[in-house]
Amino acid sequence: MVHTEKVSSLAVAKGRAATVADSGDAAVTGRRKASVVPTWLTCALCLLFTCVPAVAQAKRATAGARTTAARAAVVPEETLLRIVRAEDERRWDAADLGALLSDASASVRARAALGAGRIGDARAVAPLVALLQTDKHAGVRAAAAFALGEIESGAAAEGLLSVLERKPAAGAGVAAEAPAVRARVVEALGKIAAAMPQADAARVKEIGRVLLVELETRGRIAANREAALLGLTAVLRARPEGAGRVVALFLDSADARLRADAANTLMRLRAKNANDQLRKLLASDTDAVVRANAARALGVAEDKGAFELLIEHAANDKDERVRVSALRSLGTLRDARAADPLVKRGETLLSAYRAAKTANASARPAELNELLELATSISRVLAGTGHERALAFVRAFREAEMWSAPEAEAAFARIAPNQYLRERPFHQLAFRAPDSRVTWQTYAAVAQGLGEVAAVANERAGNSVVSVQADAQLALRTMLGEATTPALAVPDVLTAIAAFKPPDGALVMRGQLAAPDVIVRATAAGQLGELAPDPENASALAAALPAALRDEMNDAALAILDALAKQKSEAALAAIRTALDSPDYLLRRRAAAILQAAQPDAEANAEDGRIETVATRNRIGDYRRALARRGARVVATVNTDKGVFKLELLPDDAPLTVDNFVELARRGYFNNIAFHRVVPNFVIQGGDPRGDGNGGPGYQIRCEINATPYARGTVGMALSGKDTGGSQWFITHSPQPHLDGGYTVFARVVEGMETVDRITRGDRILAINVAETRRK
Repeated sequence: MVHTEKVSSLAVAKGRAATVADSGDAAVTGRRKASVVPTWLTCALCLLFTCVPAVAQAKRATAGARTTAARAAVVPEETLLRIVRAEDERRWDAADLGALLSDASASVRARAALGAGRIGDARAVAPLVALLQTDKHAGVRAAAAFALGEIESGAAAEGLLSVLERKPAAGAGVAAEAPAVRARVVEALGKIAAAMPQADAARVKEIGRVLLVELETRGRIAANREAALLGLTAVLRARPEGAGRVVALFLDSADARLRADAANTLMRLRAKNANDQLRKLLASDTDAVVRANAARALGVAEDKGAFELLIEHAANDKDERVRVSALRSLGTLRDARAADPLVKRGETLLSAYRAAKTANASARPAELNELLELATSISRVLAGTGHERALAFVRAFREAEMWSAPEAEAAFARIAPNQYLRERPFHQLAFRAPDSRVTWQTYAAVAQGLGEVAAVANERAGNSVVSVQADAQLALRTMLGEATTPALAVPDVLTAIAAFKPPDGALVMRGQLAAPDVIVRATAAGQLGELAPDPENASALAAALPAALRDEMNDAALAILDALAKQKSEAALAAIRTALDSPDYLLRRRAAAILQAAQPDAEANAEDGRIETVATRNRIGDYRRALARRGARVVATVNTDKGVFKLELLPDDAPLTVDNFVELARRGYFNNIAFHRVVPNFVIQGGDPRGDGNGGPGYQIRCEINATPYARGTVGMALSGKDTGGSQWFITHSPQPHLDGGYTVFARVVEGMETVDRITRGDRILAINVAETRRK
């Protein structure tokens, strides 16, 4: 899947920036009469049933609560199957799933609410609001609030706000809302505010005001940890005016996670009001994540007073996550004083890298992650300077990586654009593979380096800027025209060509709409969509759509639909309408959304029956196999080039996602697939058989969003939009609260996190072995 958020640290995207098989053994067989609800809902229900008010019952509270909570946490098997199947089909039916919201069992009501949120149908908003405002059980109300946040409909805002304002519906009997429910309401409001259109700016502002009050009063003054954590993330999403002051209050918390999340929120808000506190945290906090987040926040705030601290931690902090964060901030500050210490650090690491390669030529040394960050930061500090020592370092690093590291290629082009095309691997201004071992990654990296030349300003290249850019474009055109250029590299070539905005850019892109590779066609369509509306482009896109609709991968079809939407013509809309008959739910949904936006009166609700329900690939047997694992301990042992780590899968929280992963692993699907993306202090990502971030198993699975947070070592599914998961998955290096509720959590690292930390881009998964055992 192509995604516009290309390896951004804000998202875990499939694509260059930055799905489930039903074959294989079913190791757990037989039918289970009932199954537990997800862990977080169980916890909420346990809280409900252990709060026994009578003093006389205190002696038997522990044993009694365990029995009652266990009974409450049971969802009948057939009921659970109904819910999971409705989720998988994205089917909201008021008479089916809606009826379960009034079931006598609190656990069923809570699980049905979660299902309604996952389906995401706005028709579920009213019954969920009613559940939130009237249900007697806190666990159910918390589930309803979470579900409303997943639907992200502005229609839920008033109902959610009424809970915080203690104005439940008449006769509800809910006087003061439980803290856990309030926290989930805050979380939901943050998601809804972030999704609201600009036309609702006044409502967004009011939501932001309430969120800040709630964060300060409940999270800070009342010291409710859950309210603070969810409130910080809600504020990060809603971005209310004046948020920096309230968020900064948490920087002196005794809780390291709160300090880290506060610094993370300030960084993403680009706040500049807490630099003194952030410097203190970077200088002396004992928690590495706190120091790393403080370093990034200082860079985003462009705090020049933090320069010396950042230099110190970039070179000497004992934790790579802090060093890398400091490096990124130094690149942001662009202070020339950083050049010599950064280059010196690069030389030291490169020496260690070479020693490791000498010992094992096929190794991916652990120093690689930091070297890539160093190259980028150095080039930002020294852009256009031609700094000789820096060039010597980058040149040596490029050659050591066989010119396959995009960061190093872009760094050289940024520092010395005049010189870039006159160095290896160029010969007479044309790219020439310097070695028979060169892979498609080298072609792609060099294309990205050439694309960097498009951003060269006159002051960086002098009077020769036109000549340098002409040479770069010539080299790119040569690469595009040569049969030896691998198809996997062509998307980067096209992106680089488009960066120069050539007069014949549209002609070039139209010529690639018939390319055999689906990602090449998707890239070409995406670039055409960036140009002004044009009849020739519209005609070419419309002509390319039928073939794209028949592709196994839907990337090209989605890109063509988006590009056609920008043509703003009746002919383009007519072509888009043909996608409403696609068997692919994602294509139908995208086409319907475009048509409704273009002609709201004519298209609104006209195609609901055609686009909403998914023709899922799962059958009853697949659902039963997946649900049979609930309550079991499922452990995946992942063997890699760097060693072994173990994942505990979470079938209670994401049964179909776990089933997908298990089935793919048992087929050997992941064997010898590389981790194609590694972002220190963020994630490692793998599972792509193409290796370029765009691959998958040829189908998509539905999201199973749950309330399990992204802590260190959490495993989630990579996406390029809702319900686009497949085989790509990621592991977080540190807590990433902005991912919570956006990507399916389906596992966590329980052993070997030090191995995960050592993994670099290009390290392979050798095999994944899954073992399942019943819990006693």
